[in-house]
Amino acid sequence: MTDDRRERLAELLREDRRKKARPNIVEQWAEFGVSISPIADGRHKWLADSQNSGLSWSLDFVPNYVATVEEFVAAHDMVAIAGWDLMEEPACLVTAHDLRRAASKLVELYPDGFIVADSSFRRVLGVDWDEDQEAAYAGIFEREKNA
Repeated sequence: MTDDRRERLAELLREDRRKKARPNIVEQWAEFGVSISPIADGRHKWLADSQNSGLSWSLDFVPNYVATVEEFVAAHDMVAIAGWDLMEEPACLVTAHDLRRAASKLVELYPDGFIVADSSFRRVLGVDWDEDQEAAYAGIFEREKNA
């Protein structure tokens, strides 16, 4: 099997795992009274490629990750959210209002951390949750408009 075929098979298997995980994440959000819409695989891949573009994120300690999320989504009507491991975890669309309302529950939904992206997927907030220290680290990645 060629490298291209192996990579394509690996991507198909990741898509299948994300597809199988979607009902669970939709159900978890529904428990908080929030309706979300999974993002199509093509848009998900574009978002994952943005995060995995080889650029490193600078994450800094934030005393209140909820305030950081609220500030990031304040200028948006709709945002995307996914667990930290975008290759494996499904990304979903959620209204900024609903995300702000559920922000204190995000650590329960995404115990390893999460990303929130604006509707263009060009500006992404990453929040990494350190369970051992019970601390959050956050940073913003901005993709160039021509990228």
